[in-house]
Amino acid sequence: MNKVKDVVVLLVAYPDNDSALAKVPHMYVCVSTNGSVELLKCQSQKPYHLKPNSLPRKRFMVEVNVHQSPFKVRTIIDLDKVFVCAAPTQYHVIGKLSDVLFKKLLAAVDYKTAEIIKL
Repeated sequence: MNKVKDVVVLLVAYPDNDSALAKVPHMYVCVSTNGSVELLKCQSQKPYHLKPNSLPRKRFMVEVNVHQSPFKVRTIIDLDKVFVCAAPTQYHVIGKLSDVLFKKLLAAVDYKTAEIIKL
């Protein structure tokens, strides 16, 4: 993976290799490829996300828009965590964020408050 703005599906060993989460592929958006790959987790919006204090606490909402995103439903991009890893070898690109949407996403990411998770 070497393209920012790519939305990919891949397995991430988080919180560890034996975790149930690590055995199910998830969507991520690639936000940087400078030396290592930085990813933000994406998930479809669920009813529990509408409750106050639901996770992720800091989030970027993506509406369904055929011109700006590859998502087919309202999607939350988690800004609480930034996953940093070597370029993964097995992944599936499902689309790419538009330049406009990507710039808005980058403006919303706060690296000072986000948890940086090195894989």
